[in-house]
Amino acid sequence: MEYVRLGQSGLKVSRLCLGTMNMGTPQWRPWIFDEQKSEPIVRHALEAGVNFIDLADFYSAGVGEEVVGRILGRLARREEIVVTTKVGYDMGAYQNAGGHSRKHVLDGIDASLRRLGMDYVDVYMLHYFDTAPPVEEAMGALDEIVRSGKARYIGVSTMYTWQLAKIVQICERHGWHKPINMQLQLNLAYREEEREMMPYCAEPARESPMLDRSHSRGPHDRTQSRRTLQPKVDRCDRCVAACGEHRGNGVVAAEPRELRGRGLARESEASPVE
Repeated sequence: MEYVRLGQSGLKVSRLCLGTMNMGTPQWRPWIFDEQKSEPIVRHALEAGVNFIDLADFYSAGVGEEVVGRILGRLARREEIVVTTKVGYDMGAYQNAGGHSRKHVLDGIDASLRRLGMDYVDVYMLHYFDTAPPVEEAMGALDEIVRSGKARYIGVSTMYTWQLAKIVQICERHGWHKPINMQLQLNLAYREEEREMMPYCAEPARESPMLDRSHSRGPHDRTQSRRTLQPKVDRCDRCVAACGEHRGNGVVAAEPRELRGRGLARESEASPVE
């Protein structure tokens, strides 16, 4: 098994992660494995060198955490595995049963730890981007969870790149712990995340491209930035000019100045992801 650092953190995880949505109780979904059927799967993964186990409170409405927590308690030493879980989806039919309000996030970590039978999780993740509360509310609560020792790191899942950039920007502004990972959908049929999310996450130190750092640069740095950007702008101009030749075929090209104003004068090559 190969092991890599998770994002820009020092946390080392197996390159393969064991997902556990199919473990819990078939009363939740008919295709779910119960504890007896789940244990051989977990054992095989651990014996193969997998140390990275991903859960969510939503899986089997909490039973998934109970089942996997008991199995891990029998098969592994806590310090030798990396356990993640997620919060956000409704855990009941009452008010504040889901979402990323401060109340639900703080209640959620306590409930997950009870079900898992653990004192902490290694990564506590937002299951999606909740548009209802202010981002500061959710990220402030997550920062408090890390500082309290109930989670070692925080992470996020299933959102647009601009939403992740907003989260990172707010965390940097307040000096809060930032997400170390983005869990996203990527398979042979769905490759959209290669367009923006993966290049964004691969940036050094995961600095948000939304942040204007020009005030911290000297005159030479700003000049160098313009020199670096200009060839990309020139290539964009040529591309737009070429597209403009096809206006008669129904292809409408945006003007170069419009592209510059929207920050779109960038190469479309995807950066490698560690």
